[in-house]
Amino acid sequence: MENQKKEPPAAGTLEALAQVIAQRVARRDGQKPKLRLVEAPRPSTIDNVTRDSMLRRIRWLRDHYNLGCLIDQATFNTPGIDCLENDALVRLHQEMEAARECCMDGVPLDEAGFIRDVSIRDTWL
Repeated sequence: MENQKKEPPAAGTLEALAQVIAQRVARRDGQKPKLRLVEAPRPSTIDNVTRDSMLRRIRWLRDHYNLGCLIDQATFNTPGIDCLENDALVRLHQEMEAARECCMDGVPLDEAGFIRDVSIRDTWL
């Protein structure tokens, strides 16, 4: 008997596709899967209603006590207060409430320590 070679399946047939898939699976059998660690989402204690209330209060404090500079500091390198994480939003709200009290007592914001240097450092460049 002669050794007859099988002809490859015609291109575009299911047999050809099955053969290509089988070859790729055979090549991958020796490789370990590439795994990566995915961080679990941090639990949040702020629901959407509370977040919206905080945003409204922050905007009200900005408008009535001229505290926009505190928002600018908190959102440096961020598109706006809507993009702040919940923790950063809570800190900003607390800072603005404390700054409101300083405004009512006549204490300048820079003397109270609310104005920070947010300039870009040479090490970032």
